[in-house]
Amino acid sequence: MDLAVLAVFGVVDRSSRYAEPADDEGAVHPSTPQIFDMKVIVLYRSRGGTTAICSSASCARSTSPVANPASSEGEHYMSTLAGDLARALGNVEAMQQLYADDISWTLPVTLGRIGGTHEGKDAVIKFNKISLAAYSKSAGFKVGIHHEFGDGEYSVARFTCRSTVSATDETYENEYVLFVRGRDGKITEVVEHLDTLKVMHYEGLRTFLPRIPGVVVS
Repeated sequence: MDLAVLAVFGVVDRSSRYAEPADDEGAVHPSTPQIFDMKVIVLYRSRGGTTAICSSASCARSTSPVANPASSEGEHYMSTLAGDLARALGNVEAMQQLYADDISWTLPVTLGRIGGTHEGKDAVIKFNKISLAAYSKSAGFKVGIHHEFGDGEYSVARFTCRSTVSATDETYENEYVLFVRGRDGKITEVVEHLDTLKVMHYEGLRTFLPRIPGVVVS
């Protein structure tokens, strides 16, 4: 069987729980070395159109057609819950219309006070508002989708997001992957991956991140 690899991601994360409490800004300053965990995620497709999402822990398959990469003008060829959420990024009202009441959203804990798992629609919306408040409303969000595929139960979107950091007017750009689970047309689970080290390079965003001993950002 011929396989075409769409993307490979190496995700480094720390434990989802810290022994030390966070300070008033949500930052954690561990007194002992932290254990890092590497997860390798591979997105691929076969000649027959079967797509797969494989990690070091699991592999989920779908027979849905794979979307062609989006163009720079935002053209896309299929619609999934993951892609719909990516395209709605920055508009909390549009985002929450996609949510089931029991939605959960998980991010790397290296994102400090917004990291970890947010459970329930109210908690997810609160987290959305906190994280999006760091960006300029007037500049908005520009999302370019590279890959989008799946079905109503499982879907994935890989995309680049561009915006402006409100506090410093820095031009923000980062790549994201959303793994989404759905039920009855609504999102029940989101697992989000992004380059958290790149986020640390933006002065206006560092308040969201805990300090990591031995890591110096210049």
